[in-house]
Amino acid sequence: ALAIKVGKHVAEQAARKETEVRQTVLVQALNKYYERHGEYPPCAKTLEEAEEAIVVPEPRPSEVEIMIYAHSNQLVDALRNDPETEIFLRDLTNCVKQGDLNNAGTVTDSYGNDMDYLDTGGLGDTAVIISAGPDGYIGGAYADDDIRSDGR
Repeated sequence: ALAIKVGKHVAEQAARKETEVRQTVLVQALNKYYERHGEYPPCAKTLEEAEEAIVVPEPRPSEVEIMIYAHSNQLVDALRNDPETEIFLRDLTNCVKQGDLNNAGTVTDSYGNDMDYLDTGGLGDTAVIISAGPDGYIGGAYADDDIRSDGR
């Protein structure tokens, strides 16, 4: 029983570390984008903006899932369309899901969930990448295992 608990802990630590590595590469791309454009790639602030930014998949996901999907798509789209940031996405080919229905695609954590991107809200009001962690839910009552690129 102890060996199983230790094995699960080691696997969880490895998954967390892989997610942090992915976030580090994305933050480097975001910093390059900011350096070139004077701002971070914008992301939807409302559900209406999110629904305008993407083709909402069927069956229709929850509002939170739509926002995360839109944010991740907006991040991938912005980074792909700048030759100096697109190079960072090549380092993340194993975690950039190709889009469908004219969507750019999303970036995933090591648990297979789309990571959220916010152009403000990180330390110092910088951009932040948020993983839902092992429970698959971001924020609120589930925030304890979230993995944020700003370390909060």
